[in-house]
Amino acid sequence: MKKNKNVNEVSPLFITQEQYDKLREKLEKLKRERYSLSKDAKAANATMSSDKRHSRSRDAFLNDLAIIDAQIIGIIEDLNRAQIIEKTNHYRRVNIGDTVKVRCTFLGEEPEEMILKLVTYVDGCKDRYFENGMAISVSSSMGSAIHNKLIGETITYSEGKIEILEKMLSPELINVGDVVNIIYEQEGYYKEPLTVMLVEELPKEKIDGIQYVSISAPMGKSIYAKKVGDIFSYQSNHENHSVQILEKLSLEKMKPDYRKLSKD
Repeated sequence: MKKNKNVNEVSPLFITQEQYDKLREKLEKLKRERYSLSKDAKAANATMSSDKRHSRSRDAFLNDLAIIDAQIIGIIEDLNRAQIIEKTNHYRRVNIGDTVKVRCTFLGEEPEEMILKLVTYVDGCKDRYFENGMAISVSSSMGSAIHNKLIGETITYSEGKIEILEKMLSPELINVGDVVNIIYEQEGYYKEPLTVMLVEELPKEKIDGIQYVSISAPMGKSIYAKKVGDIFSYQSNHENHSVQILEKLSLEKMKPDYRKLSKD
């Protein structure tokens, strides 16, 4: 016999540690606002008469307090059902915040390609749709099916099948195949400008003037999905390194000398 679902059972809210911390900060801010508003309301109430004008002022205070109380209750409920999801930077895995192109085959329907953005939760229709795509929650059946899966995988789930075709990065973010000018520093000993290309595998043929960085190497992992102007650090061989991304380059617009290929 099928058991009835507990009406008090709440669904988990999958969020990153960063989002959890922001909720905590917002809660503390609202509590401070409520305390201040409550003090003002008490002070005003002590001096207010019983006429209609002062009655409306009391109603305004009570209304503001009710709004803050509702926000506080909502955040506390979210924190109580929160489950922290670790966010990684693996370029081939579908992670929170990633936008991917997929081919979906829903039960009894023809395959269709879709662009999906995986998020922790969707706040109404205004956050659901964007240009050419749709946001889905990691707690939904489709979202949980693709979360942490590899590009190229085909996943079977309750509503059909999903083939993950590619991960789509915003044009301003550094992706595999991009060429960037950087300033590289090692342990504070020296700085040097470099032109690097982010690659999956080191090529047999190379372009003069470009240093190739594998996406699996510490520097490559750090550069991936960053944007021009970012400054960041990473560790390799127990040494600290820092990088500043100066600009993204186009191979077609580079100097002719840089476009010459030379075999190893």
